[in-house]
Amino acid sequence: MIIQKQITKEEKKMGFCTQCGNQIPNNEKNCRYCGAVNEGYVPPKVEPKPTPSERQVKPQALVGLKYAEGEVEVRSYLCSDIYTPSCKGYLTVTNKRVIFQGVASGSRVNQETWLDGISGINTFYGKDINVSQIIKSIVIIIVGLLVMMVGSGGSSYDSMGGSSGSGLPLVIGLLFLGVGIVQLVLAFQNCFILNIYSSKTTGSSISVGTAPQNMLGNGALYTLKSRPTVDTDRMIDELGALIQDLQTFGDQAITKWKNK
Repeated sequence: MIIQKQITKEEKKMGFCTQCGNQIPNNEKNCRYCGAVNEGYVPPKVEPKPTPSERQVKPQALVGLKYAEGEVEVRSYLCSDIYTPSCKGYLTVTNKRVIFQGVASGSRVNQETWLDGISGINTFYGKDINVSQIIKSIVIIIVGLLVMMVGSGGSSYDSMGGSSGSGLPLVIGLLFLGVGIVQLVLAFQNCFILNIYSSKTTGSSISVGTAPQNMLGNGALYTLKSRPTVDTDRMIDELGALIQDLQTFGDQAITKWKNK
């Protein structure tokens, strides 16, 4: 009767030194007993590091987001990123829902729709030019220049060549000028619009790209007035296909998109 010895995983990684005959690991270049070169040396596998263009920023899920029984997060995008006031918005796709959440200091906004009812997606990003703000900014700048001109023209000089007039108009003019320039710069901003439509609701179930008139105490609502982020292009390219696969193949599409 022939007795076959079962080879363990550790023994498969071992070899024998051709000089002294001792058993040595295959991942060592030299024999640990006699120092001879290990002819069966197998170099360890080194995973290539992704280049900066290949790295994908995975947004963190918001703290407190709860999932239903059997619900799994498939994809999450940093949908909105506003620096002033500091607030972020995330679009999360699960196998049951699509959820938008915006969070800021002291406020929070949530929009969600059932995955099986989604019937259309509309996205856009580009430049947002506020014409009325441009006009107001130009008026403020002109007022500032006029105040500065009046202030400088009204100044008188004494016999020693020193100015005896007040510098208050100059300060006020510079203040108007600064405010006007800041407002003019803010009139040109990048913008991003996302509308997700559902057959189970009227209008769009999730709408990112509009903002309320009053932001005081409602910083989270500012995430609805969004600008493009590092995830914008990736989200636009794959969101429709992701939702279509989940609607068609169900949970079988989870592995495909989580590992993609």
